[in-house]
Formats: sequence, C-alpha cells, structure tokens
Amino acid sequence: ITEAFVLTDDEARALVASDPASRKVIYPYIIGDELLHKGSPGRWVIDFAARDLSEARALAPGAFERLRRMALPVREAAAEKEQTANSLALEKNARARVNWHHRNFLNQWWQHSYRREELLNAVKDLDRFITISGTASEHRKPVFNFVSTGNHPSHALQCFAFDDDYSFGILQSTAHELWFRGRCSSLEDRPRYTANTVFKTFPWPQ
Repeated sequence: ITEAFVLTDDEARALVASDPASRKVIYPYIIGDELLHKGSPGRWVIDFAARDLSEARALAPGAFERLRRMALPVREAAAEKEQTANSLALEKNARARVNWHHRNFLNQWWQHSYRREELLNAVKDLDRFITISGTASEHRKPVFNFVSTGNHPSHALQCFAFDDDYSFGILQSTAHELWFRGRCSSLEDRPRYTANTVFKTFPWPQ
C-alpha cells in the first residue's frame, strides 16, 4: 500500500480537523505485527470506495487532496516506468508479454491498488471477523484473532468472514494447524497461510 494512504494518529486528527468530511474515508488500519502483539490497530488508512474522480473529491476533499499531492506522483512515475519497460520489450519482440498494472492503478489513483472489495462486502453486515497474519512463526502455533469490522486489514492479513465462536475454534484447532503446516507455502523459513492451498482444501467439520 502506498504510504500516502496511511496516517498516524496525529495526521488523522489533523486531517479530520481541517476537513470533517474526510472522517468518512478514514479507517483503523491493522497489520500483522499489531495483530500479534497489540491486538489493535496503531495507524489509520484512507480508503475511497468511489470509483469516479469527481465523486471522490466531493466526498472527502481533504483526504482527496492529500492523495493528489502524495499518491498521484508515485502512481505517475510507476506508470511511466512501466510504459518505458513495455516499449523496450515490444521493440525487441512484438509478441512479448507485457502488463499494464501501473497504468490501471494510475487511472484510479485515489484508490488502493487492490481494495479487497470482496472481503469488505463479505463482512459489512458482521460485527467482527477472523484474521491471521499471512506469515506465521515456525516456533509457535498460528494465532487467529477476532477484529472489529470497523478495521481495514493490511493485504498481509488473511481474513475469514466468520463472526462465530464455532468457526474460530475450528481455525485455531490442532487439526487445522496440522493442515496449515502441511499445505502452506513459505516466505524464507516462515510458513505462509494461503487461501487456495490451505483454507479451500481443508475438510471443514460439518
């Protein structure tokens, strides 16, 4: 996530003081370390759902202006670099595979590259949902936690649209831990919880 979107407590307070409307697009932002060690967010994140530039500007002018100053130049530079790389690749081979991720991100520069809309829609009617840090320790059990749906999770958190204790108990169970360690990928020497290889293959008790 571009740092322009992330706010300290002081930055969030100052932004809302200067533009109260920006409160509508600022959310508690939780990452893996905070989930494991504090259980609560330590920063805030700007998250516009608006797909139209004019709508976003009208919704929260202060937050929009911060992103125009800080996020837009980063997106423009990344898109320009991507354009140059793609042009060179196509000059060498007209059938070269290129991607236009950064050009697409630039087209909606006031939004996160990937908003996790599917997750946000899945939990919007819940009071809480279950999360785990995407990377775990090989020396201890994976730690699952409930977090309030008022929080917006980092991309590095795996999230589950369950609010009940039964589902939490299954995810934190020894059976699920063994399945996790047997099916996970790894980052360096740390196991990574992946939805496709772990959760989607797990034989959930009926």
